[in-house]
Amino acid sequence: MKKIIILLLAMMPLVIVANDTTQYVTDSNVEKLVDKYSAKMEAAVISIADSLKQPVEFVWKVIIKQQIVIGIIWLLFLFTVIILIILSLKLIPKENEYEEVNPALIFSLIILGLLLILSIIGTMTIGIPCILNPEYYAIQEIINFIK
Repeated sequence: MKKIIILLLAMMPLVIVANDTTQYVTDSNVEKLVDKYSAKMEAAVISIADSLKQPVEFVWKVIIKQQIVIGIIWLLFLFTVIILIILSLKLIPKENEYEEVNPALIFSLIILGLLLILSIIGTMTIGIPCILNPEYYAIQEIINFIK
């Protein structure tokens, strides 16, 4: 008889816990706590989002303008390299003159040629698309910032 009473007393806390009317999706205590406070957290996030609406609109406009400026910088870089190449080519003596060409001039033309290739690629892949579609590149910048 003592064994039955001890067994019933041992099972009594289990019966009391089993009568809890709250329904949880999971069994973990941490997850129960998250379920309990998720509505409060949702309300807090919504209030924060409402308070940040105005600054986010301002930042969005600034990021779009920044993308247009990036495109213009690439175009200016391309035009600067083209002008430098034209000026450097004017320094080369004409064919009927028998002067020796300065090796530094040849080296600078090679470097300017490489910069021209780089600026053409950059302008075509980054510069012009940033000017034509700044919203896309603004979204890409935000995604990269979040990562």
